[in-house]
Formats: sequence, C-alpha cells, structure tokens
Amino acid sequence: MNRNSILIVDDEKLIIKSLKINLSREGFDVSTAETVDQALAIIQSKHIDIILSDYLIGSNTGAYLTEKAKEIQPDARIIIFSGHKDPPAIEKTLALGADLFISKPFDLETLLKIIASLHE
Repeated sequence: MNRNSILIVDDEKLIIKSLKINLSREGFDVSTAETVDQALAIIQSKHIDIILSDYLIGSNTGAYLTEKAKEIQPDARIIIFSGHKDPPAIEKTLALGADLFISKPFDLETLLKIIASLHE
C-alpha cells in the first residue's frame, strides 16, 4: 500500500486516538486535529491525501472544512462522517467537494475499503 497521508479531524479525543492507532498500523502517515482551525493549519503546512472528518467539529462543520480545504489543496480527497442524517447538510458538503459522507458508527474494515476505493 502506498504511504498516504491522512488528516483526522474530530473534537472527540477517543475517536481521534482510535483512528490514528488503527490507520497508522495500516501504514498511513496520520495527522490529527481537534478543531477546524488546527486542521486548516495542517493542510496549509503539509500535503494531505485524505481528510477524514466528523461533520460537527465544535462550532464548525464539515461543509466549512471541505470548502476551505479544497481552496488550499484541491486534490485532497475528503470523507465526512456523522452520527446524524441531515440530507441538506450532506448535499451541501458533497457539492462543496467532499467525496463521501458516511454514517457513524463505521468499522475499520469498511473505512479501509472506502479509502482504497478513492484510489481506483
């Protein structure tokens, strides 16, 4: 597997920790952020292949992150996840450039298949 860089954005530390451990074991170069501002600073400072983000991050949203991230790194692939189904939010986020919007909870195997599909 190529060593892809992944940025995990979530305001829940346990989710960040779990995803970071598991994705690092799979050979990914993993960065993490707990706020959109932290995420954007990382995106400005290094190449990121895949952004994996919760939809609700503090007072910000995955839609906002998607819009700003695509301005900085247009080729970044973006997967937004959420425990809430909100069709207008999903449509807006996808229209702004997110590749996928997936529901929580999800398992590692499913996530790895999704990540692999982004490279096909």
